[in-house]
Amino acid sequence: MGTKISIPQGVMKPRKRNSVTKNSSKGDSIQQNLNINDTRTSTTSLDPSLLCFNNHFALKALFEKNTLPVINENIDFELSTTRVLDIGCGPGSWVMDMATEHSHTQFIGVDKLPLFPQDIRPANVTFKEADVLAGLPFEDNSFDLIQMRLFLVTFNRTQYIESLNEIYRLLKPGGFVQLVEPQLMDQGDDFIKEYTSKLKIIMEYNDYDSEVSDHLSILLDKTRFITKESLRKGVPLENHPLSKEFQYIVHSSVVSCKPFLMEVHGLQTDEEFEEMKTRYMESRKKTESVFTVAVGQKPF
Repeated sequence: MGTKISIPQGVMKPRKRNSVTKNSSKGDSIQQNLNINDTRTSTTSLDPSLLCFNNHFALKALFEKNTLPVINENIDFELSTTRVLDIGCGPGSWVMDMATEHSHTQFIGVDKLPLFPQDIRPANVTFKEADVLAGLPFEDNSFDLIQMRLFLVTFNRTQYIESLNEIYRLLKPGGFVQLVEPQLMDQGDDFIKEYTSKLKIIMEYNDYDSEVSDHLSILLDKTRFITKESLRKGVPLENHPLSKEFQYIVHSSVVSCKPFLMEVHGLQTDEEFEEMKTRYMESRKKTESVFTVAVGQKPF
């Protein structure tokens, strides 16, 4: 399974063997039409469990805790009536880590894919297969904290707003939502700039916000939340205690999107992909991996 994305032909490099097409009526060769309004559809294939697992522990180390200070100061995790929901929980890394740290709190993880563990998990954790965009099977005003993170390439602009409206419904008055997103547009050499420029064009073409990490507070405001805290942190991908962990995240992200990237870059063989990936990783080592965490509160 993956995310279907329409790719403007003008963004794609023509494949070497298919740089021309036959005109069946005239029998001669013509160049590919690179009109930006023409599209192809590509399905991004990814392993969500791998990405979520690696992201979780690296992000916890970067931000020092699973939640920002404003949450820790206002939610009593020692109460058995405290309820926490993790939307898009994947294999449950964050929610199980939180449940281990706060054994009295009730934790629920939801994901549209059954990636979470069925048997081995803390006693105060339950999982449900559900899609936030279809509405979650919980009562209004029933959670103290809801987390949603790493939906940059999962939700378009409309879907992001819809998900936040559903979160607003589920939170108790005074409850908190925590959002976490990566910065996509990293500075770098010409190769990185071309790579990220193509991604940005494709995302904007499909109405995905390629700069959503910069807009989290705006999204919270649009959906009636009060922004209480926002924190951005970056890790240099060389010569930093966390460099190796975040290099691995970047590498996993590239591998998970292999079919999509091969189409965009006009690659035909595994060898060509490996060459592109190696060049990308070497260029990325000169950049940072940047994430933003924003916390909003539902008014009392």
